[in-house]
Amino acid sequence: MSDLLSHALSVLAGEPCLSVGQPLINLCRPVLLEDAASDQQSASTWLCDGGLFFTLLKHGQDTLLFSHQNEMLYFASLSARLAPACPDGTAFLCQFAIDAPGEPRLLALDLMSPDGTDPILRGERLRAMGSHLPQPLCCVQWVGQAACLTPSFLSALPHASAGVLFLQSQPGRLGVAHRK
Repeated sequence: MSDLLSHALSVLAGEPCLSVGQPLINLCRPVLLEDAASDQQSASTWLCDGGLFFTLLKHGQDTLLFSHQNEMLYFASLSARLAPACPDGTAFLCQFAIDAPGEPRLLALDLMSPDGTDPILRGERLRAMGSHLPQPLCCVQWVGQAACLTPSFLSALPHASAGVLFLQSQPGRLGVAHRK
């Protein structure tokens, strides 16, 4: 296990969750990164350097955390729990980053909606649901047109970026254009 993954799990995860039903399995579909040409009009955001993806899931009164790196499901730590009012079945796709000066951050960039809605509409729903995220650890990551992700914007982030992510109509399927 990488040092960054170990650190992320120490911040985000509690005990492993061994009871998994079909609805949870559907929400824990893997993240698929595909090489993509830059599309300046697509719903886009940045890829954090290190690229650790997690899904935060509301399951009854519990918050679960799915690690896309080791494909394990955990109960979320106290600092990573979604708000009690968060609707059951909500799943946030997130990236883990280390902000300067060493603060862990979980950036919610998409909703793992099973309905496969347009990425822009999912982004609007994500922003509306931001109050359910565990703050200060977690926040909504900006999503907009790739043309806005200029080198000066990316260099001003509090953590390193490795490229641009393009959100697709199928949640969890991401195009990526790595920085040169």
